[in-house]
Amino acid sequence: MMDVSERLVVLAVGFFVTSVVLFAVVYWNHLQEKKIEKLVKKVERMGKLR
Repeated sequence: MMDVSERLVVLAVGFFVTSVVLFAVVYWNHLQEKKIEKLVKKVERMGKLR
């Protein structure tokens, strides 16, 4: 019985870590996209001002 429960714990921890890492990567990409959009808008405004 111990072997089965240990495997389940390892699987659960592995799944949890994987999901957290995936969420962090997606969130980071989302933040970077927002920064890029702001930079693009700033460049467009500067181009219009000139």
